[in-house]
Amino acid sequence: MLGRDARLQLLHEQDALGALERATMAGKAGTFNIAADGMMMMSQAVRRSGQLGIPVPSFAVAAIASFTKGTRYTELSSEQRDWLAYGRAMDNTRMKTELGYQPKWTTIGAFGDYVRGRGITPVIEPEWVRSLGDRAVAFAQKISS
Repeated sequence: MLGRDARLQLLHEQDALGALERATMAGKAGTFNIAADGMMMMSQAVRRSGQLGIPVPSFAVAAIASFTKGTRYTELSSEQRDWLAYGRAMDNTRMKTELGYQPKWTTIGAFGDYVRGRGITPVIEPEWVRSLGDRAVAFAQKISS
């Protein structure tokens, strides 16, 4: 959404199964946030997958959601629109300290594995975007010194 950059915290499916196994075997009661370490912004996810982001004003997202209601497209609830605007991130400290589970994948690693597994064809090569960023930083450092 235009003016927003949602926080993403992803969990690899191997870690989801590992955490479920650990929770079953550990015999610990309570609620645990099961999440990978780290987070990324929606804009980073778009760039890392080699796609182009098209910022859409929030009022347009609501209009599009109401337009697609009753079609073959899934309805976008207000909670889903909020997630697209703000994202979510969890504290996984209790998972690691009390449950004793340490995820093997970070959020960025899980996302990279997902993109590779889906065979997503990049519109823009992620390496080109990274090199452009590196060149911009080098240029800024050069003109500031």
